[in-house]
Amino acid sequence: MPSAKELIQQRKAAKETIKGRVPIVRVLLSFGLFIIFAILAVASTGKNSGLPLPVMLACAGGTFLLYLAFAIKYNKAKTIEQEKKKIRAKNAVGSLVFMLIFAGLVFFGLWFFLWLSASFPFNNVTQGDQGKMVGVIIIALVVYFASMPFIMALWYKSAPGVGVKFIVWTFKAVNWKLKTKACEIMVIDTPQEHSFTITMKRAFTALIYSLTIVFSVWHPLMMQIGGIFPKGFGFELQFRPPLFVLDSPGFVLYCSSLIFHTVIPVVATFVLFYWALPSTYLLDDAGLVYFKKYTERRQPAELRSVSQWFSSLIQAVLGTSALITYVGFILNNRYVVGEVIHAVDAYAPGPFAILCAVMFSIFIFGFPVIGTVLMAYILLLFQESQFNKLKTHLYQELVNADIDPRVVQVKFERKEELQERTLVEYTGENFFHNPPLKDSVSRFSPAGDLDIKDMLKQ
Repeated sequence: MPSAKELIQQRKAAKETIKGRVPIVRVLLSFGLFIIFAILAVASTGKNSGLPLPVMLACAGGTFLLYLAFAIKYNKAKTIEQEKKKIRAKNAVGSLVFMLIFAGLVFFGLWFFLWLSASFPFNNVTQGDQGKMVGVIIIALVVYFASMPFIMALWYKSAPGVGVKFIVWTFKAVNWKLKTKACEIMVIDTPQEHSFTITMKRAFTALIYSLTIVFSVWHPLMMQIGGIFPKGFGFELQFRPPLFVLDSPGFVLYCSSLIFHTVIPVVATFVLFYWALPSTYLLDDAGLVYFKKYTERRQPAELRSVSQWFSSLIQAVLGTSALITYVGFILNNRYVVGEVIHAVDAYAPGPFAILCAVMFSIFIFGFPVIGTVLMAYILLLFQESQFNKLKTHLYQELVNADIDPRVVQVKFERKEELQERTLVEYTGENFFHNPPLKDSVSRFSPAGDLDIKDMLKQ
């Protein structure tokens, strides 16, 4: 690994274009500040917000200009080799459809928050309680949407270093070479195109992490210490009000607490697991695997992704217990939906009551799933857009760790002989006797190199 003195010398010898290059982290941080003040500016137009609109607009405009300046300078500094190849058409269509769904859910979500703060039964409470509700909603919106650029910056800066210095190092510390065991980390030749399916699978992997944080850690903790928080910010999770009185302040503040303490842990998931999620995905995309073979032990050779080995350790701890806890949470609170239908139906009977209940249930019960998957998908799309640079940084870290990042071509060759000590002339003992192996294997193709195309479904 280069010393600090060598790094300083490399910095001094670098070209002026490299010295003056704007890191994408600055672009992301300025964009995150703009989102914060933009949300606050929109929220300041609402009733009971207490935010000065001119100040919020000035801050939003200033941070937007800062973001624009950084973004323009960043785009000008791009070189040809840093340009990302276009995503294949079928994946672009899938991503576009998903983003359109996301835009629709964002619109639906804003409509839902407006309904919470201005419609029955929430508009029947006192102005002070309604102000708490609006304040919680503003905080939830800022935390959820404005945190994304900051998490993107965290993932971008940490993924290559953590992938090598923590995950690869952990693997090497557990799996060392012996005289009778070969163990080597290498980069194999893998397709480098974007996959919509893989991205969705990774988003649902993040969902397991999130449900664990929300329902196995955060909510049980709030049930114990919620009393130290003010009303509307967690107090009701420990001292639940009578929910059958929907127009009571207690129920309104209970909804505030539930929203607040669902959004916070969902966002915290992507911060707390910055060392697990982006790093393992990057190791997979870069083709990092390990090969392990014993020379004297009766055990098959192993060629496996380093990230899969590491993920198996984490998932053994997390497991699927969070899914069971999540289902239990829905079952314990399902009666609230019926109460919403009953209460709204008294004022506006018909489909409107059902619509209100559907909106309520989706965001109270469904947000941990919907919010996590959408947030993970956006973060993964950002990581995909920066994949070439992230992969380059990862390979540089591998070199510093004395691991060769050059591609290894994996080939398969079938030999004529069978495993040692196999009875090639032995007749089987089934009802219909199997012929000896020396005769039956002749129906397969001749021995030699195996082509990957022959292993695909015809």
